[in-house]
Amino acid sequence: MSAKGYLWFLVPVWCPVSAKDYVEEELPESQKVKGDSVPPPPGESGSPPGAKKPLSDKKQFFQVRVFIIEARQLQGNNIRPVVKVVIANHVFRTRIKFGNTPFFNEVLNSRALRADSLIGVFKIEIGLVYEAPGHVLYSKWLSLYDPDNLNAGLKGYVKVNLCVLGAGDRAPDADKIKEDQDGEDNILKSAAVPSRMATLQLSIYQAEDIPQMDRGSINYFRKKDEELNDGEDLVDPSVEVNFAGKTMPSMCDLIKITILDGDEYSNTSIIGTTFLSLSKISFTGSETDGNVSGFLPCFGPSFLPIYGSPREYINVQDPYEELNCGIEEGAAYRGRILVELNTSMDVIANPMIGDIPEETVNRIERFMSRHRYGLCVVFYSATMMDDIKELIQFEVSIGNYGNKFDGTCKPFASTTQYSQTVYDGNCYYYLPWYDTKPMVAITSFWEDVGYRISCLNAMEFMYNKLKKNLDSLKAISSPKDPKVGVVWKKLQKELLEDSKKPLPALENQATATLLDQRLMKLRTRLLQQISKAAEKTKSKNPLKKLIVKAENWLHKIASISLEHLLPNKEEDFEIPALLRVRMWLGWLADSPEFMGCCEGRILVYAETYENEKKSHGTWGTRDLKPHPSFSDIAGEVRLSKDKFQEPKGWKWDGDWTIEPQRRLLLDIETNHNEVLEEVYENQTRQPERGWRPAPITYTDVSGSPTSPKEEIVCPPGWHFEEGWKVEVNRAVDDNGWEYGVGIPPSDIPRTWHAAEKTYHTHRRRRWLRKRCRDTQVETREQQMASFLRLHSEAKFSGEDCWEYAPLYGWKFHLRRRPSDVFRRRCWRRKLAPVIAGRVAPIFLLEGSLGVEADSLEKTKSMYGEKKKGEAKELERTSSQNLLKTNTPLLFCIFRNPFAYVSFLHMSQKTRTLSGTLHPYWDQTLIFEKILIYGDPWSVEQNPPLVAVEMYDSDPVADLFMGRCFCTPTVCLDLQERKVPRLSTHPITDGQKAAGRLLAAFELLLDK
Repeated sequence: MSAKGYLWFLVPVWCPVSAKDYVEEELPESQKVKGDSVPPPPGESGSPPGAKKPLSDKKQFFQVRVFIIEARQLQGNNIRPVVKVVIANHVFRTRIKFGNTPFFNEVLNSRALRADSLIGVFKIEIGLVYEAPGHVLYSKWLSLYDPDNLNAGLKGYVKVNLCVLGAGDRAPDADKIKEDQDGEDNILKSAAVPSRMATLQLSIYQAEDIPQMDRGSINYFRKKDEELNDGEDLVDPSVEVNFAGKTMPSMCDLIKITILDGDEYSNTSIIGTTFLSLSKISFTGSETDGNVSGFLPCFGPSFLPIYGSPREYINVQDPYEELNCGIEEGAAYRGRILVELNTSMDVIANPMIGDIPEETVNRIERFMSRHRYGLCVVFYSATMMDDIKELIQFEVSIGNYGNKFDGTCKPFASTTQYSQTVYDGNCYYYLPWYDTKPMVAITSFWEDVGYRISCLNAMEFMYNKLKKNLDSLKAISSPKDPKVGVVWKKLQKELLEDSKKPLPALENQATATLLDQRLMKLRTRLLQQISKAAEKTKSKNPLKKLIVKAENWLHKIASISLEHLLPNKEEDFEIPALLRVRMWLGWLADSPEFMGCCEGRILVYAETYENEKKSHGTWGTRDLKPHPSFSDIAGEVRLSKDKFQEPKGWKWDGDWTIEPQRRLLLDIETNHNEVLEEVYENQTRQPERGWRPAPITYTDVSGSPTSPKEEIVCPPGWHFEEGWKVEVNRAVDDNGWEYGVGIPPSDIPRTWHAAEKTYHTHRRRRWLRKRCRDTQVETREQQMASFLRLHSEAKFSGEDCWEYAPLYGWKFHLRRRPSDVFRRRCWRRKLAPVIAGRVAPIFLLEGSLGVEADSLEKTKSMYGEKKKGEAKELERTSSQNLLKTNTPLLFCIFRNPFAYVSFLHMSQKTRTLSGTLHPYWDQTLIFEKILIYGDPWSVEQNPPLVAVEMYDSDPVADLFMGRCFCTPTVCLDLQERKVPRLSTHPITDGQKAAGRLLAAFELLLDK
């Protein structure tokens, strides 16, 4: 059973004290504190210097304010700490908390305590507080000790605010008091307690994946690394380590490791920051029962990842530079560093930075072995988004693998296809992926830490199961409820089963560190203690006692199993999007496991866009520059169809086909029930002449030509609520006109005014008409499926394939308008694996689909021949020659299964279900009046088989998924008929298992 420990610090005083707003408790005579027995803090004498004002020898009333904030590093096993404040003969207590680092933020009364549950004590004189600046000690840490055993060391720390006010004193303003840092210089210690100094030795071996930080080469990645010579890193890294602790146990928990970049010509800049938490890599022995010794902080040799601001290279000034400093949690990977930490109680007189011995460097070679991993992510949905006008693309990266801005790794299919947000009809926007889900696949090299992750997973699984059973136990309202015994026995049984299972062994793991070995020993002992305690606990105990025991076990498991992150600040933040994805990460040799659990067909395409421009009324490639005739979706990178090369292990599956990207063309009307149409009527005039229709009479708000309002028809599925009306509810005159002066060359006014002047040459007015959707015709999902032509066998016509825009870079649309100058269409070519191997084919899509022929020539023409005195010629590496923007697109097409059911010479088809590998038809197929020749009793003994074949519906050709043969139940007498029960039938595709069918088959004799 856990004890209610208390922290006791005394504030002795020579005169009566009154404390406001707190309930007082008289201290027993035996526990009253005498001023003579209070030792002064270290470095303080009996009469503090610098008194603010002389005090009278007469008795005075003082107001003492004590505010308990938090505690850290409290010693004890499963403690429930409470702070007890003794001022003269008065006692105050806080609420009872839980754990070794509680947060109080209060001073309140509590229940009585056990007499033998003291954790630690700190004593301070009120005079010392009164003589402090402002009569206040703000955010001070009090070091606790055992008064009966001073050599036992510190028992923890309590953070407090202390304030003592006399008659006429003014209370300090807490908002104006600067809070001190949580360093050990801010700790109040007792001179009677000996300090225990410790030495932390941090070995820094190497760093990987440090980003380029040279400000002069900010466009380095965008220019495909033309300016980078071999061996030129453009970064001068160094490491800075900060730690505020001096004693053990330390009040400061984090060791801050900062990666810096600096040279003699520029100021030092921060690349990224990472932390080591001492509480996670050490053990005090308080979490286990019995005489179990702890261990000092130790770590590695292991890599620590470094995170900081995103590397987008858009602005010279980084707007998120504070993420590099560790003030907030970093958002982007910025490398990793290999470190090792050792702790000893030997004090080094003159600490210094030195080189690591060569034998130590050779020892860590065994920790550097790498394995090849595969990461695949299928994007199911992206919802709760804002109204983003630009096209959206998601990128998945692990380390630098998959990062498009990085030039050190091969390009991968790490980005999704561009998508346009669609209004959900109420508040948010989403991406219309529907049955075609984008996916990415990446390969990478990392150390094997599977044993470490497996151990954490086992402990976390045990924690979650125990927490679920504990919640069920807490949900029982009455202690006499018979469910108490049932729920407790279930909790006890599952806890015993989990705690007796051996954790993953470390004997054959060459990369296991000292910390791994000590944690394994600790976890094993802890689970043995929990198992023994669970066996002894009977369900006859009171319900409250059972809950307390289960909570203690849960706290023990959590203390050494879950990886706690830095505490998150309680701030309001916006959610940019809510993503639903399925991820798989594992050894590349195990990648066929992912293919077995994938819920759809995986398709791989190469993609390019054909661009044309209208010149003199004719569409073609004339005057198209700087945009190539075949390019990426942005129109910047040349992607000629004849320059594409299939990746190794893949082949082309068919020729290039036109693939209209209708998901990119969903406009603002999608999922809206009402639309306000607008047309601007324009007029012009010469000086001293009357107004007449402008050459382009009808335009939109930007001045682009539109159809006359009389020619705008109502699209299918819509109807007009009213006719055209002139808008007058804005800065216009009585007739709705606004006036301006045309400015060459567009001759369109830049500003408009409501009052007409003689020098005005242009005027316009806005016509509005309300259009509403016919909600009774189709549902919203049906409208979307109709527009995207989901599951449709209809072919696209030539005009359906083009997308139009007035200027390149503007939003494209399907319907051609008079102002359109550019158009494009998407071409795709399907890729298929050559042969099925031991590795899933999607992880073989490394590199680009082609090399841009012009890139090398551009590089040579831009930089010319090599300069005199240069050691080597400017050459691009193989990874830089790859056209990284031209990577394949991966899609997971959800299956639309249906089944053909065949019996003798008759067959039927089930309905088609969309987007599932677990179809639930719930359908009865009846074959009537089937003639079967032969003896009915012979048919009963050996009935004909029913064949069920599964197919995936596809507009081109239905894909076979598997079949099964089932034996029907024969009933010759309807009077004795029994309803057949559903049974499971295995589905096979050749020799492979392809699922199971739950169905019942019955053959009835019709007499």
